[in-house]
Amino acid sequence: MSLERADADPLENNIESLLPGALDTVRFDNSKIDTLLSNLRFVAELLSEAPISFTGPALIFRARDNAVRAVPIGASLRFGRSQDNDISFPDLREVSRHHFTITAHEEEFVLADGNSANGTFVRGNRIQTHHLCDGDVFEAAGILFAFIRF
Repeated sequence: MSLERADADPLENNIESLLPGALDTVRFDNSKIDTLLSNLRFVAELLSEAPISFTGPALIFRARDNAVRAVPIGASLRFGRSQDNDISFPDLREVSRHHFTITAHEEEFVLADGNSANGTFVRGNRIQTHHLCDGDVFEAAGILFAFIRF
């Protein structure tokens, strides 16, 4: 076995002992691992501060006033500068009028950019649509959001 990551951790060694050869073709990208760990820490921090009084899927974020907000997602949720959005930031010029939406499709939730000027990003990549997974972190107009199923 030859891992290409110099600082392999004990978990990797345990995987190799349980499943010999399982990691032979795995190439570890330190930047992706670091991003994942950063996202996990971000979600854990938000959850520790979130005012959670409901169950079900929600969008959690730290507002510009530094308060953590948790907004439940029903059939859909829309974010933008316009007052007709579920989450509105009317004073932020970086936010488009209808920046992004999250729409429920049975058990799946789809994040869709609303052709915003500044984009919606998942793991640093600008997206048009993205199927959300529990714990996904994404960015719009400099604000980090986490998708959580309570």
